[in-house]
Amino acid sequence: MGGSCCKIGCASCVDAMQLDLFQQGLSEIPHGVYKIKSLRLLALGANKISEVSPDIQNLHNLQTLLLWCNEIPRLPQELGRLTQLRRLDLSKNRLDRLPATIGNLVSLENLDVSFNQITEIPASIGGCKNLREVNMKRNALTDLPEGFGDLVQLTELNLEQNNINPTLARFFDFGDRYCVHLCAFLRFKKATRLPARFEQRQDRQARVYYADHETQSTSWIDPRYFIFVRNLPFQERRKFSLNGEPSNLFASEERAPAPVVPASATSVTASSPDGVCHCGGPTKHPTPAPHASTPRQHPTPAPHASTPRQHPTPAPHASTPRQHPTPAPHASPPARTLISVLAHTWAQQRACPYHLCAKCCRHVDCPLHGNPDLMGGASLRSFTTRTEALRQQLKALHLPEPETWKDKPRLRLSLKRTELFENSFRDVMRANTERLKLRLQVIFQGEEGLDYGGLTREWFTLVSKEITNPNYALFTVSQVDDYTFRINPLSSINPEHLQYFRFVGRVLGKALFDGFFISCYFTPVFYKRLLGLPVSLTDMEAIDPEYYRSLKWILENDITDTVELAFTTELEEFGTTRVIELKPDGAQIPVTEENKAEYVDLLTDHLLSRGTREQMDAIVRGFHDLIPHDLVRSFNSAELELLLCGVHSIDVQDWKANTEYRYYTPSTPAVQFFWQAVERMTNDQRAKMVQFVTGTSKIPPGGFSFLVGSSGPRRFQICKAHKSPEHLPVAHTCFNQLDLPEYRSLEETEERLQAVLEYGLTGFGEK
Repeated sequence: MGGSCCKIGCASCVDAMQLDLFQQGLSEIPHGVYKIKSLRLLALGANKISEVSPDIQNLHNLQTLLLWCNEIPRLPQELGRLTQLRRLDLSKNRLDRLPATIGNLVSLENLDVSFNQITEIPASIGGCKNLREVNMKRNALTDLPEGFGDLVQLTELNLEQNNINPTLARFFDFGDRYCVHLCAFLRFKKATRLPARFEQRQDRQARVYYADHETQSTSWIDPRYFIFVRNLPFQERRKFSLNGEPSNLFASEERAPAPVVPASATSVTASSPDGVCHCGGPTKHPTPAPHASTPRQHPTPAPHASTPRQHPTPAPHASTPRQHPTPAPHASPPARTLISVLAHTWAQQRACPYHLCAKCCRHVDCPLHGNPDLMGGASLRSFTTRTEALRQQLKALHLPEPETWKDKPRLRLSLKRTELFENSFRDVMRANTERLKLRLQVIFQGEEGLDYGGLTREWFTLVSKEITNPNYALFTVSQVDDYTFRINPLSSINPEHLQYFRFVGRVLGKALFDGFFISCYFTPVFYKRLLGLPVSLTDMEAIDPEYYRSLKWILENDITDTVELAFTTELEEFGTTRVIELKPDGAQIPVTEENKAEYVDLLTDHLLSRGTREQMDAIVRGFHDLIPHDLVRSFNSAELELLLCGVHSIDVQDWKANTEYRYYTPSTPAVQFFWQAVERMTNDQRAKMVQFVTGTSKIPPGGFSFLVGSSGPRRFQICKAHKSPEHLPVAHTCFNQLDLPEYRSLEETEERLQAVLEYGLTGFGEK
């Protein structure tokens, strides 16, 4: 039966096998439906049904039940008696839970409960042994039951836009088949006790975290995750993040998986009463402070650094939080991961008064807490996690769209290829900020084609290249290479240049808003200013290395009776030279040994900011027409470049073939460890490594053999750093050079490179 008859349940349909009541305006399921015991497919989508009767159990032959887009808040327990059911679609309802009997649906293969309000999945779901596809997108889930690991047939799982805890969220980076490893981890977690040094707790919002009694630190990540990953085969293990791994986790008896104990043996206690760190006295484990973020995702906390302390190992079954005595003044520090030490030093360098409390700039009263601008623009959460959070926040800003394609409003760009820049400027600038949030529909005049995304992608590629066209005088190439651009200080030759710069900002914002990439690259200073971050003398090196060395020489040497300078600079404009005063009456103020630092600061500010401030302000206004500043303030300049320009596939073999060595050879163990670590990285991490050494993630056309340095072609270079292995690698972006200490093992190399990827792109590191 393909539709409804005059009286459902009548003799003509009592033997029907299919019943389609799609979009019939039903407020309840007609009682006659429950009498059609032969029914195998029941479609009730797009109605207003608010209740499912327990009589649903009568349809014991039902194989497909479609109840999507209704108003159902609860399901009866009798649903579990439909043992023949293979497909169940309950998407876009008002469900806050699933019945506990769902595990009785032994034939179920496809379950869709997306776009509901479900907060918890019953543990009995493990009984659905044949379940292959599960869609739980956009609910309120924070965790999955251990019984979920019994779904050994599961091949597709969608948990997007949930509040999934950071431990399970780490599996999302694995790829499309992350559910296979996630289920394996849940089975492993069920069969493995928590290591004795850890204690499972809950904060005031009932979120689970783990206290490490040995290092006196806390983490959102279940330590069994690291044990699970370490036991994976090499090809799979390398795809998982080991950030935040506790020190000495695999020492002695913890090197292998712990023995199996009942799940009830895991200790769960209430959180500390106040979560406050008491300096100068006995110290309690602080609850890990959540980072300012989207409410849909718990961020992974940074490892907390603490003051040097020595703690005895607690008894395995301690049920109360241990308190540790204040150590002697010269007590040696406990073993900590490099990331922990870096975070501790990072906090100290910024004079955080709370770093002794193991808060590491996470205390709510700390002026650096939640302020990425003061913290160098970097969050301690992974780039992937913050990017996903940004994507979800941007999705929330999109205007609602109807289901039918032809009814969806679009921002139409009708363009001639010969006048692409002018036509694009016209259509984009005449749209208000609300229309800018609509999806683009690109039409190239005289060409047939429907824009389902391909033409839009082509438009971003073409228009981003036109933006840097020298004929428009908006940008000019940097003096370091010929494929990164900076704002042209002489752009005022075009009287409408500020409007064009605002157009540039809108193009960049629209690319980020819609998830497309641009095809032009700017200097690091450009991205810092787009984020509103301060610039410094070190940023000059990426603009004009020779000028940078001159200014640095002034700072490092006594200039008395050596140079004759005033607080002025010169600008050549169309064949004439104009003198610009860096401060009032600057032409009358000589530069001396006492005021040279002020001179360098003012000159740097003028060259990097003030000289092109109007142009940059126009770009920022256009960018903020679509992207609120708060959404990108957790990213640094290098990460913003990756968001806007994307990550190109890094060919490791081409990289190795076009690398030069100084004081090393390709067969040196330290070099071998470096390339092994690179091969184990994700493409995302490799791009960050390239960006760390060369200043940009862009690889020139033709590959690594065409890399350019400050003085012409210059290949990637690995130079031996004559420092101890405790030091981090150092990069010289003008020369594409990596100073690599002689590390003693692959694990040590990976740890140091991971620290570089976490902190090096923000300016943190050795000076």
